[in-house]
Amino acid sequence: MGKNQLHNVFYSIIIVILLLSSQKIQNAKANPLPPYEYPKIIVFSPSLGSTNNASSIPLNFGVQVFAYTYQSIERIKLLNYSLDGSQAIPIEPIYPRVLSPGYIINGSSQLNALSDGIHSLVIQGETTYNKLFRKNITFIVDTTKFSISEQSPIPTSPEPQQAFVLFSTLEIVGLVIVVVFALGLIITLTKKRKNPK
Repeated sequence: MGKNQLHNVFYSIIIVILLLSSQKIQNAKANPLPPYEYPKIIVFSPSLGSTNNASSIPLNFGVQVFAYTYQSIERIKLLNYSLDGSQAIPIEPIYPRVLSPGYIINGSSQLNALSDGIHSLVIQGETTYNKLFRKNITFIVDTTKFSISEQSPIPTSPEPQQAFVLFSTLEIVGLVIVVVFALGLIITLTKKRKNPK
């Protein structure tokens, strides 16, 4: 290949790259990406401000992820929780089969050996776009409120009193039918007396 041919191939490659780049830029202008929206944490258990009667509570939550670019969709890089300011405990996110903007990952764990009182839970994470997100909730544990002592008997409700029933439902329906029939007969006979033919 001669020098001129190499120049022509080189220039042709540059022109093709420029054309493809301008096409991507035009597509981006025609279909701009939405503004960035941080992942949203939805806590199912324990719920905000709830009172729980057990010292062991399941932690269940979801993280809704919205962001994407033309080349990729945002994923969760790190996910953890901290209870009452303790060291962060990592959680392995569970992804759905298909990722599209607004997909939800699930996270779960077990909060054990909780003392009675108010507890603070922080769920936090980082995305593959290096964006940080977090949610704080408080909940109460009160195991004394719902305990039942073995020595104290469980009160029983008194037997319901038998109500005096004068007529049964069937008797009342039969009586209504007889009254309606009698009224119809009286009206018919009254009309015949007034207009004898």
